[in-house]
Amino acid sequence: AHGLNVVVSRPGDDQLPTSVKDVNAVGLILMGCQAPPQMLREIEDTPSIWFGSHHSPTGDTVISGNYQVGQLAAKYLLDRGHKRIAFLSAMSHYPAYPARAETFSFVAARGGAHVETILDEQPTHVVGDSEEMGEIAKVLDGLVEKMLAIKPRLTGVFVPNDMMTAMIYPALHRRGVVVGKDIDIISCNNETSYLIGLYPRPATIDIGAEVMGRQSIEQLVMRMNQSEDEDSRDVQVAVEPRVIESEAAWSA
Repeated sequence: AHGLNVVVSRPGDDQLPTSVKDVNAVGLILMGCQAPPQMLREIEDTPSIWFGSHHSPTGDTVISGNYQVGQLAAKYLLDRGHKRIAFLSAMSHYPAYPARAETFSFVAARGGAHVETILDEQPTHVVGDSEEMGEIAKVLDGLVEKMLAIKPRLTGVFVPNDMMTAMIYPALHRRGVVVGKDIDIISCNNETSYLIGLYPRPATIDIGAEVMGRQSIEQLVMRMNQSEDEDSRDVQVAVEPRVIESEAAWSA
């Protein structure tokens, strides 16, 4: 709609990708937890938008409503009758998840539930290769073991992304725990590629990734067309999340 040519590139060695330099980019959408300081210095005069939660203290951002995510997850489990629940994550380094965990715990406790927070002790940075994904799966297996050892048993768990949920299913299966019968799960992100093979499919929270993408483009175009005398304060846009129901009924 805006007549833009888009180049998708991944940085390496803390440097701005050559493909971005070669096209003389007039605007950037940044993804990931953080960018190296050298790279941020290179792009400081180029209009840019952060897509998703990140550690950088400045810049326009389009994010999922992480506090709303935590609230929705807690309310979902409370409404299904759970009184002993947990937040479980092997990616506690990721900036969105502390906000989700904090609100989840607060809302659940206020609703009368006992809440456990089960996290990795040595956070692993995930960039997506098979070796590091395997490490995450190994950490999650240990966290599942820890969760199941808690007595009285926990009956509901919030896992803050679908990738980890997909790894938790086999960890539970190996221990004879049946999702939907022995434990209830609510996940997050609504990523079909991770959820499609899970049965019963858990509830998940749709963070509105497509809406976030469209909003990022709109905000970037606004910045690219902005004159020097216009208000340049940072803008943060949060997209409303929604619960996608589980295939499994639950009888607490």
